[in-house]
Amino acid sequence: MTKTLMFSDGHTPEAVNAAAAAENAGFVSGDFEISIVQMPHGIPKWHLVNDFLCYRKRVFIDELDWQLNQFEGIEYEQYDTFDAVYVVAHRGPEVCGGARLRRTDRVNGTGASMYSYMIRDAHLGMLPGMPPDLCFEEPP
Repeated sequence: MTKTLMFSDGHTPEAVNAAAAAENAGFVSGDFEISIVQMPHGIPKWHLVNDFLCYRKRVFIDELDWQLNQFEGIEYEQYDTFDAVYVVAHRGPEVCGGARLRRTDRVNGTGASMYSYMIRDAHLGMLPGMPPDLCFEEPP
């Protein structure tokens, strides 16, 4: 009988080590670097997430004049949680793009404030100001 060591969150040490290796590897081209940042292993690079949130504020609120929430120079919303994975493109310390990745099989919040992922929540009419017809059919 083989036993597998498993952490309380259901991850094996091999999975945790693989995730940490992927976060540390990143991608480097001649022009920019892409870093993958996820808690808890991404704490040393968490400043990139903060800079990405500042970048989002500058692009979406300052340049595009979208009516989004902001706080202390960042654009931050209910989908920016510690279980999100951030893919941040940067030239040295300067962020030049990025994306937030979230699992689509999880829900955050309680009661009337339960969110899954943005496209599904917009389709369900939970996000005022976003069109509900982003998809041809209801997202899973």
